[in-house]
Amino acid sequence: MNGLRLMQRGHRRQRQRRSRRTSTIPNSSLLVILLIAIAALSSPAPAGPVVAPIGSWRGENDDTLTIGADHTFILQSPDSQIRAAYTMLDSAHIKIEFVTRGATNSTTYSFSVSGGALVLTNVATQKVTRFHKTDIPAPKSVKPGGK
Repeated sequence: MNGLRLMQRGHRRQRQRRSRRTSTIPNSSLLVILLIAIAALSSPAPAGPVVAPIGSWRGENDDTLTIGADHTFILQSPDSQIRAAYTMLDSAHIKIEFVTRGATNSTTYSFSVSGGALVLTNVATQKVTRFHKTDIPAPKSVKPGGK
């Protein structure tokens, strides 16, 4: 009978060891899971969609700038025209890509829009260029008598 009890104890111990091995997560894995959860909770929520300053703008030197919803950027001066494509980097930066004779050049500008005015600042040179909105709908005229 002693031999049978010893065998039963041995089987019980093996089952306990197996169950311990399969049910516990190694400390390093638990730490990784915990760090991922903390990072997910502490990362900021994604911002809303980034909006380009779409429309037509008149510059200080009679330049006309058109920024299209289709990512086109056209700068028309009295003696030349520059066509480019743009990419919004974030809510305050726009990257303009010019293609000339097989080469692509890009320039990044910070921008702000306030009260119908667009201010573009070349990030590399800090040169500021100002434009005013030209496609603002004219206010509807009011007929005498309020109608």
